[in-house]
This record gives sequence, structure tokens and C-alpha cells, in this order.
Amino acid sequence: MPVYRCYLLNELGTPVDAEVEIIRCVPNAHQTFAGAIVPLGDVASIRMGGVEAVLISTRAQAMGSDLFANFGIDPTQRKILVVKSNQHFYASFSKIAAHVIYAEGDGPLPRNFRKLPWRRVQRPIWPLDAETEPRLII
Repeated sequence: MPVYRCYLLNELGTPVDAEVEIIRCVPNAHQTFAGAIVPLGDVASIRMGGVEAVLISTRAQAMGSDLFANFGIDPTQRKILVVKSNQHFYASFSKIAAHVIYAEGDGPLPRNFRKLPWRRVQRPIWPLDAETEPRLII
């Protein structure tokens, strides 16, 4: 595969200037989620310094392992697989992962809702409290 010099733009940071090998380019691509088609726009999968990545042109979360498989990257053959997704990824990726580790970055909401300064919440309530009982809140 040819190697190209390119500038990779991400939504939150500065561009990355890198030499990358293009694995596959797919116009108007998609991934699946629970049988539904999720559009990704134009997609390129790349390899850079031993790291492979799938770059999409439409904002979408990683939902299924076909996000990698459709673009020439076999997710079952990787020691570490990183996805940017809140929770939608779990049903598919947990089937092929030995461990699922959640990471937290900057953003409007933390992964752990207990970190928020709740003031008008009737406790106990899930997910803030481990011990809860089902009840109707009026």
C-alpha cells in the first residue's frame, strides 16, 4: 500500500501531521446496530506507526465490530481495541473482548453520575446509589 503525508483533523484538538498507509477507502459507508444501518459518510481506514484507525466523515458512535471489519481491520486479532462510544458499543464488542475498560475525558457529563452536584433528587435512586428499590416517584 502507498504511504501518504496527510493532516488528520479531529473534532477536539489540533491536526495531526503524519505519514499514513491507507488500508481502505469507502464512500457512503455504514455500520450496523441491532440490525439497523448507521451511516458513516465517507470512510478511510489507515495505519500509522503500528496503530490502525477508522476515520469517518459523519459524526457517529462506534456501535458494532463491523465498524472495523468492514474497512479491513479485524478487531478479533487486536490486543487493544479503542472505540469512542458511550454505551452502544457494548453489545457487540463485549463478545470479542477479554475486558472492557471505560475511560473518561473532558466533556459536559462525567461517566460517573455520582460526581454531579445533585440537589433535588429523591434518594436512593439508580445509578447514584447501589442499593435501590423500584418505586413510583410522584
